[in-house]
Amino acid sequence: MCRRSFQFSVFRFQWAASVGLLLGWLVASVPAQESPTTGEIRSLESHFEADKENQMMRAYLRKRVHAALDERRERFEALETPEQISAYQDRLKSFFRETVDLDSFERAPLNARVTGKLERDGYSVEKVIFESLPGFSVTANLYLPAGEGPFPGILHPCGHSANGKAYVAYQRANILLAKNGFAVLCYDPIGQGERLQLIDPETGKKLGGSSEHMVLGVAPVLLGRSLASYMIWDGMRGIDYLQSRPEVDPDRIGCTGNSGGGNMTSFLMALDERIEAAAPGCFMTTTRRKNEKPGPGDPEQNLFAQTREGLDHPDFTIIRAPKPTLILAATHDYVPIEGAWDAFRQAKRIYTKLGYPERVDLIEVPEKHGFSKPLREGAVRFFAQWLKGEHVEIFEPEEVATEKDEDLFATPEGQVMAMEGERSLFEVNRERAEELNAARGKSWGLQGEKEQRQIIREPLGLEVEIQPSEMEFAGFGSAVMSGGGSSEFRELLFEPETGIRLPAFLSRGKAHSEPWARN
Repeated sequence: MCRRSFQFSVFRFQWAASVGLLLGWLVASVPAQESPTTGEIRSLESHFEADKENQMMRAYLRKRVHAALDERRERFEALETPEQISAYQDRLKSFFRETVDLDSFERAPLNARVTGKLERDGYSVEKVIFESLPGFSVTANLYLPAGEGPFPGILHPCGHSANGKAYVAYQRANILLAKNGFAVLCYDPIGQGERLQLIDPETGKKLGGSSEHMVLGVAPVLLGRSLASYMIWDGMRGIDYLQSRPEVDPDRIGCTGNSGGGNMTSFLMALDERIEAAAPGCFMTTTRRKNEKPGPGDPEQNLFAQTREGLDHPDFTIIRAPKPTLILAATHDYVPIEGAWDAFRQAKRIYTKLGYPERVDLIEVPEKHGFSKPLREGAVRFFAQWLKGEHVEIFEPEEVATEKDEDLFATPEGQVMAMEGERSLFEVNRERAEELNAARGKSWGLQGEKEQRQIIREPLGLEVEIQPSEMEFAGFGSAVMSGGGSSEFRELLFEPETGIRLPAFLSRGKAHSEPWARN
């Protein structure tokens, strides 16, 4: 895993706790406290963690995150020349590709097929299936304008809708784009729409919504990937499919999506140079503000070592500068609007220094979170300008006929996992694990104990070896409780590092007559 020292502090605390308990007595401790009402023995005061806005872990991580973001801001403020900006872009893009393991994916045949078609007034909708990985299918709808192309192509990754591409607001956006001369590929994300990975074969029970993401996001961690790795690859293969269609101009590709789709749009527009114009919606803000409210989000929204390396939300736009980018934002969104304006201002400064200030803009509408009508209209106008060279006023009709979920299904039964030969994401992960094991071969066994320990420590972010001699001993408290008539118990409180207070519960048989000691 080379330089992937993913500094997830939770791992550090687990390691520190293990070391502390193994060392046993070599801990800094304080007397346990007895509750005057319940007689409960406790190491931490009863009001510990009462402040939900400033809990121990939140306070500890906030300090580390803010320090890293401050360093990132200093680097950003120092950018003046095109050469400096280019170096900044290259560094972050290289890290981005590495942290999602993008270069390990290979472009296998798409094996694309159209399974049905709907003819509508001014456009048509094709039901499409393609494989982003061998045997790993992506379900999509291709909206094609009436008339002859080639048309500019728009990739539309969906947000966290349970029904994926069939969500009404997304259908409306696709229809508006198609009626204004754009071919649109709207596809189901992993774990949504027709791409559920976890369905009880006996009861048919599903997790619902996008809850699968929380489950599916765990296993890729052990492979040096994340759920974002697969979702980004889906989008890139979606562009491959768009470019393969004769109705689409391969040199005029745009991307837009809302919420989770805004997240994927932001990732894709930074990584895939084929995207000439991009409009991420209801996602762009700053890490500093988003962490406070509403919080980090789903696994695919967070990249390993992202904050440490200084990859903040504004950088998804900055990396692609000076390509045209429109930030779609809502005043009453739970995604902080103040952060959206901060991100836009940072990007605007970079675009201006590169000589193209007009190529980045922001729309704020007085709406809640969602791909609302004003944002849909703004996105289509933006693409008309930058992909068609047209400055036009585009308005969406109040009444727009949309399709039922099942009428947009690309698969026979409405789920890819019901198709013969389909691989689940779990199988894809297993295959990758086997590849990594084969590549590692016997090298692990040839390592000495010290080298093996270091290999484990690196991804956990444990830079300093913990030695007993380095730990301060502060004595023991006097609270001792008898349990079951055969054991004595003592609670301790130790700090493996500043700001982290970990309670420990130690016991011994009463047969031991010697006093408590440190060894």
